[in-house]
Amino acid sequence: MFCCCGAFVRVVLLWLLTAACIKTGRPQIAKRAIELVKQRISKDRWPEYYDCKTGNDVGKQARYQTWSIAGYLVAKTMIENPSNL
Repeated sequence: MFCCCGAFVRVVLLWLLTAACIKTGRPQIAKRAIELVKQRISKDRWPEYYDCKTGNDVGKQARYQTWSIAGYLVAKTMIENPSNL
């Protein structure tokens, strides 16, 4: 997950990291990030973002954040089949 916008981590940016890792020949970094997100995000009920300093999930105005879900799924699809990039 990635810090931006006043020290918040936005899960939706995972697909950008995955694409960059594939393009630079370092898919193991993306695989690790995807695994970390997988372990935590479902348990936290798909929040929009996390606080970088505390790691607490925030941004739950909606029941589930479809952007977070979409970012995770796109990253997972790209890492499974990099030719789609």
